[in-house]
Amino acid sequence: MKPVIIIQGPTAVGKSSLALSLAEKFNLDIISADSRQIYKYMDLGTAKPEADELARVKHHLIDIIRPDEKYNAGAFAQDASRLVDDTDLKFPIICGGTGFYISSFLEGLCIIPEIAVEVRNKVMSDYDKLGSILMYDKLSEIDPIVAKRISDNDKQRICRGLEVFFGTGKKLSDFWEEQGILTPRKVLNIVVVDDREDIYHRINTRYEIMVKNGLLDETRKLLEMGYKENDPGMTAVGYKELLENLLHKRPLSECINLAKQHSRNYAKRQLTWYRKCKLDLVFYRKSIKYKDIDYYIEKFINENN
Repeated sequence: MKPVIIIQGPTAVGKSSLALSLAEKFNLDIISADSRQIYKYMDLGTAKPEADELARVKHHLIDIIRPDEKYNAGAFAQDASRLVDDTDLKFPIICGGTGFYISSFLEGLCIIPEIAVEVRNKVMSDYDKLGSILMYDKLSEIDPIVAKRISDNDKQRICRGLEVFFGTGKKLSDFWEEQGILTPRKVLNIVVVDDREDIYHRINTRYEIMVKNGLLDETRKLLEMGYKENDPGMTAVGYKELLENLLHKRPLSECINLAKQHSRNYAKRQLTWYRKCKLDLVFYRKSIKYKDIDYYIEKFINENN
């Protein structure tokens, strides 16, 4: 598997501009890991790259499906893996804030028999009773390979490792080995973060600019094209709130404030997610030194050439 550079972070932190700068400097492509930029016709509210940015650097997995089509982390893992491993791309940058997309790409797709609901419920119940540390210890005894790859407070992955074992009688790492995805990909995993209040301020300001630049008209046009309120793309934060105004006559000011609130809530969940991730470099937005990032990027490329 080819090595890859990842730049991720919460919404409005500036990761896209960083990725663009690095891609230009090192002549790299960018693979978008954004669960909203995949949708056609949804430009302003998803903060897609501008036309000049797309002309300067080749971007992938933007505008690939309609707003009424479904897409998920498994599809992203397949598409991103194909782009990285089955094309001539060298050291692409995967950039985005959809952490589950990125983790699915890194961990690979593994086909597991369906786990009985009773088994899943029992594991979840035990986790709630015993807590993360004891359940992580149990996983470490049963499947140390999986345990070493996750943190001791990652509820989702701890429970997944245990439910696979109790539901199938086989370790999750056995499935990995059988399906050829046990060997980890070489990755330079960079996250850009900032103080929460600064992120919230930029979220509020950015959304106001989106509305000023015509986001309400863009949302109205999507309805005129025939897309429905419950279509997958139309439920994206920033659009679904404006639909309350267009379809249900909710005051626009309330819808805008609600969209800001939902975006802030999303950023908070992202920051929580990154605390559980295995990361190589963490940069704070206000103190980023580009020469330091350049050094690590160049070193990673040279080591894996």
